[in-house]
Amino acid sequence: MNYDQARPNIRSGDLIFFDAKTKPQRAITFITGGSVSHCGIATWMCDSVGTPRLMLVEAFVGGCRLINLRSYSYRPMIAVNVGLPWSHVESYALDKTGSVGYSGLDFITIGARDILLRLGLRRLAETTVFTNSTGEVCSEMVADVIVTSKLAPDLGTLWSPNSLYKELHERNLVQSMLRIENQPKENEK
Repeated sequence: MNYDQARPNIRSGDLIFFDAKTKPQRAITFITGGSVSHCGIATWMCDSVGTPRLMLVEAFVGGCRLINLRSYSYRPMIAVNVGLPWSHVESYALDKTGSVGYSGLDFITIGARDILLRLGLRRLAETTVFTNSTGEVCSEMVADVIVTSKLAPDLGTLWSPNSLYKELHERNLVQSMLRIENQPKENEK
């Protein structure tokens, strides 16, 4: 299904996981051992003239932000419904935009944790004290919203996008998924 076909089926509170496409994205998946390199939370909003817009709450290099999901339509993505009670956490998630910065330190910490786990050093990964800075990476922001919603209060937040995706499946929180294939950018047609 392409983005335009899938768009009406995406609900506010659906988690959006993005497959790697570029070299930096593939480097992330190499370290974390999967295909997912980014994530965020979908939310429907109306613009100033009442047109419904499908937006994404995400943490990006500049910090937490709200962006039109269509800007990612060139990337393969998976919309995952985990039953997130969006109406209870929407304000909390949206308040992060423009106020929560990005954390390069957490990016490195999460990568180191994933490497230890992939090497089979689960005990070391779980007992090593990993710093959780004041900023957030994408998966950390999504996990924080899930924890705050009380859907999975013991989830923790230091996850890579790929590890979070796997953990949600392992905890049987995934209710439904929708795979969205990429569309070429306008300048690639």
